Amino acid sequence: MVVSRETERLLDRDAVDDAHARALGAVASASNASDVIRNTHGGAHSTKIVAALALGALGALGCLAGRQTMTNDPIPGAMESEGARGRGARGDGAGEGLGVAALGERAPRRAMESSDAGATSEAVDYSTMNPAERRAAVLRDLNGKREGEGLPTFLHVPKTGGTMIESALGSLGIAVGFCHKRPYEFRSAFVGFEPWHTPPRGVVPDSWAILRDPYTRAQSDFLWRTSWEDKDTFAALRTGYDPENCVAFEQHVARQIAGATKSELRKCYQRRQYAVEGMNECDETFKGVGMGVNSHWLPQSVMAASAARLFKFEDCLDLTEKTGTCTKPRAGGKQDNLVKFLRERYHPAVSLEGHINEWNPVIGKPDLEPCWAHMSPKVLNDFNELYAHDFNAFGYATKTSRANETTLALGLERFPARPTSVDRASTLGEIERSLPDGRVAQQNVSPAC
Repeated sequence: MVVSRETERLLDRDAVDDAHARALGAVASASNASDVIRNTHGGAHSTKIVAALALGALGALGCLAGRQTMTNDPIPGAMESEGARGRGARGDGAGEGLGVAALGERAPRRAMESSDAGATSEAVDYSTMNPAERRAAVLRDLNGKREGEGLPTFLHVPKTGGTMIESALGSLGIAVGFCHKRPYEFRSAFVGFEPWHTPPRGVVPDSWAILRDPYTRAQSDFLWRTSWEDKDTFAALRTGYDPENCVAFEQHVARQIAGATKSELRKCYQRRQYAVEGMNECDETFKGVGMGVNSHWLPQSVMAASAARLFKFEDCLDLTEKTGTCTKPRAGGKQDNLVKFLRERYHPAVSLEGHINEWNPVIGKPDLEPCWAHMSPKVLNDFNELYAHDFNAFGYATKTSRANETTLALGLERFPARPTSVDRASTLGEIERSLPDGRVAQQNVSPAC
């Protein structure tokens, strides 16, 4: 595969450590501040202030000169100061979420460095605090820092665990994603999406996102969306594998991607390998034209292009390992896992041990994974084409269908029957009717901001 120079710079970005992202934040802050000063002050006085800000930002970048060994290119995003200017609106979600379980272990804390959002020199056992005390302690430590202003910016790719992240941080008084007005300019083609799911126009300094295998992401969306948008389909699903589940799932996939398969904007993005500059040019060429999908089915590469750091759902979202590492999706090599990153960059009190919008553990979940192997070749090929860059850039394997045109033409059953040795399971509707009041198979609540 031919890799463009823009893509090489994106690959290099993961190889540069967090210090680069913080320095970029200084540059963006200086740029924003200078705009404000010029609009509110005049003459020589504003010139001196702007010069001081610029020197401070350049000093932050200068201290990194000896540390960048992966590339001699300019640091990605250094010229994208518009990405730090917010135009989005926050969601209006009430704190209905399940919240986050109390932290069960002592979190060591050390003298504050520039990368430590809330560290102090003493050890604090957050498990002894009630939620209100813990929240107050965190806010006191952060001393006014917030997303995009001293704390990293979370770019929420739908169906990758983002609601759990927003709730875990929100329970501590740290508003990100859904819970906070977006601190960046939106990509014009997707204005109208939920603000917290709308991709930025440029690279966002000191930002991060979570990625997920496109197949399991689609499966997750199907169960989540039908649970509230198509209740009859959801109620008819059966636990475990069932061919009728596969029929409903295939129809759902086909509907969701139909518009994007014909989208000229999507084809343009793909030709430009989802590089920020390339997508900006595509947006200008196809003004007012979206991609024909909702936010949950947008290729992850659109949001990922703006993120300074990426984590994979499959190996970085380890809720039990507090000091481990995981693979960098772009450049390879190792990085801190998500729990360690959150504790170092936001606050040591962060815990991901609570769950939100999880599948009810007492109910068997429909198994959709086997459906892909027998899906209509056209539907599966269209899916693979839509997410081709997600698969290739982030190391996910593609699937092929065993079905063929003869089978389709004859109208033969493509999805294998449930084994005769296995009794047919009850439907989700039947199971939910037997549950205590208020219990459901798939929860659907807003983050606990």
